[in-house]
Amino acid sequence: MKKPAPQRFWVASVLPGVRLHVARLFTALLLLWSARHHPVLAVAAGVFLFLAAFAFNHDVLHGALGLPRRANEALLTVLSLLMGWSGHAVRRLHLKHHARPLAGGDVEGHGATLSFWGALAAGPLDAARYRVAALEKERTAQLLENAAVVALTAAALASRTVLGAAWVVTSVAMQLTASVWASWLPHRPPGWLKAIALRLSWTKSAAMLSFAFHAEHHAHPKVPCGELSAAGRR
Repeated sequence: MKKPAPQRFWVASVLPGVRLHVARLFTALLLLWSARHHPVLAVAAGVFLFLAAFAFNHDVLHGALGLPRRANEALLTVLSLLMGWSGHAVRRLHLKHHARPLAGGDVEGHGATLSFWGALAAGPLDAARYRVAALEKERTAQLLENAAVVALTAAALASRTVLGAAWVVTSVAMQLTASVWASWLPHRPPGWLKAIALRLSWTKSAAMLSFAFHAEHHAHPKVPCGELSAAGRR
């Protein structure tokens, strides 16, 4: 039997998983540009962009999209910069979280061990702890990415534009509350929220799928987030 050409096989196997992320990211960027003269709308679009980049980056750091290594590493950096984070730091902490969820050394999972209000209060300190704990490995890459974040933040503030301000406000706010939305909610979602997430899983929303099928994600981390509903049914 004739084997498919490597490039054609790569495109056929990768495109379905990447397409949803690219469409979501493009939509978020379009909405952000459309709201460039409206501060409140720009921040709302900034949150959507942050979450779109987060979902895409999450599949990338797990190597779930079947991308070539160099492309995967480049996306890890670029997508994290959109959120004002170091991609290598995020990957280091997230893979450690998967190895021993909510254990003593699981810095990322700390918020899930607290009450909702406790996780909210711990957010700013946890944001600092994430960066320090991740430096155990890949320090050079993290330092370079963090330097790029500082440069992007300075450029955004210097631009004195609605878009620049919205990006800074969104990235800072999302990072300071990550203990709630990235740790507490996925592991301890209220029953009503999980019921809504299950009903909306057909939309393939990364947020809804994370709440509805988080246990399945831990069991099958190589499954792209857009396919978690199918994994959950199986």
